[in-house]
Amino acid sequence: MSDSASLPGTWASTKLGDVCTHPQYGFTTKATDHGTLKFLRTTDITSGTIDWNTVPYCRDEPDSLEQYLLEDGDVVISRAGSVGFSYLLKNPERSVFASYLIRFRPLIDRQFFAYFLQSPFYWHEIAESKVGIAVGNVNASKLREIPFPLAPLAEQRRIVGKVEELFSELDEGVANLKQARAQLAVYRQALLKHAFEGHLTANWRTKHAPELESADQLLARIRAEMPENSKNAAPDISSSSCGWLELSLSEITKESLIGLVRASDLQNQEGRGFCYIKMDRVDMSGHVDIEPKVFVDCSEEEVERFALRQGDILFNTRNSVELVGKTGLVRKPPPGPTVFNNNLMRIRLVSPVLPSFLNYQMCAPNFRNAMEQVKKATTSVAAVYGKDLWPLRIAIPSTREQQEIVDKLDSQLDAVESMEADIDLNLQKAEALRQSILKKAFAGELVPQDPADEPAAALLDRIRAEREAATAQPKAKQAGKRPAKLT
Repeated sequence: MSDSASLPGTWASTKLGDVCTHPQYGFTTKATDHGTLKFLRTTDITSGTIDWNTVPYCRDEPDSLEQYLLEDGDVVISRAGSVGFSYLLKNPERSVFASYLIRFRPLIDRQFFAYFLQSPFYWHEIAESKVGIAVGNVNASKLREIPFPLAPLAEQRRIVGKVEELFSELDEGVANLKQARAQLAVYRQALLKHAFEGHLTANWRTKHAPELESADQLLARIRAEMPENSKNAAPDISSSSCGWLELSLSEITKESLIGLVRASDLQNQEGRGFCYIKMDRVDMSGHVDIEPKVFVDCSEEEVERFALRQGDILFNTRNSVELVGKTGLVRKPPPGPTVFNNNLMRIRLVSPVLPSFLNYQMCAPNFRNAMEQVKKATTSVAAVYGKDLWPLRIAIPSTREQQEIVDKLDSQLDAVESMEADIDLNLQKAEALRQSILKKAFAGELVPQDPADEPAAALLDRIRAEREAATAQPKAKQAGKRPAKLT
């Protein structure tokens, strides 16, 4: 934080609590999906915008409703969970705020106050002020003590204007980057759909048709490798519109295994034991990150049974509703003995079906849509059970065509991932630039100072006088009173 010696002469170094009314904790009740009074929570502000359509209602209204009603210009700060996140309310719906939020009412330019709560100076202080072992939290007293660089009121408004001008340009660039990333995601799914409907290799297949094995020959090779106990039942065979063999996932799976259970207190990041792959290491694009990060102790028998090797497919059987069913391929040999978590299932295939081919198909829209129909879900948790997964259909061309599809997808999706990486880098640069702008703003370096401005010290004197006058009023008259706007 810039000290008072480094601030411009017309500025003052004060505390956050000195430039606003006394902070207030929110109302304690539960949310409900119907009512007349909205109930603003931490989760409603963390995205940087409020969608009032998704904000729930209060189950119970406070007795002193006026005390908790939100008003235009109020600033709420989260004190637990997403600690420090803030939001400046503009024309809010009729609402009160939850107990995990603290309301501040600025006695200076409200947008200047709100921008400070996004600045690196503020976030440094929040990091220093957090307490709690499992969940960080901060209270009103600590927030009040955060150092605050106060500019003259006229300069506050010039700073706000300049920040808004620069942020407007930056936001336009960020929006374009996010749109490009969304378009790449659409292209990825369209490419995968195209591939597994047979269109990606249609010309190649026509050219090489005399050289390719038939569906009957492919089926015979698949059946030859299946365990004896699975050969008794007649396979459920069909063909796709392009003549590919279609089988259930179970009829091409040689081996499957749910992973190893290890509670969080038995996991470590210091390298003791063996690398332990959890569901967060599988992404939605079909990759598995096998670099050692989390470790567990295992017996020799466990290592042998649960070890991963190149070509293994990992299927995420339990996760959030959006992420369940992630599928990833172990694309290279693990750097050392590596086991996997019980929220993952390892799948090993018969050799006529390439693991990379199946992995791509299990990430493609047709398979994902089929899987969506069989997943079992609650509000926040979902699972895909084997009895529902195994009957799902897989389209299988000749092994040569599988390889041709994989080669084409590798080439085109590598290019997509390269472009996505460039976009992500530029988004990071945009956020760094945003923080640089705010750092300059609250160091007094963003706009020129005007010697004619009333010094911040005089502004502080007027704020103190107003606060003292408000304190002298009967408490009944103070409740819910909006502070006067300083001019």
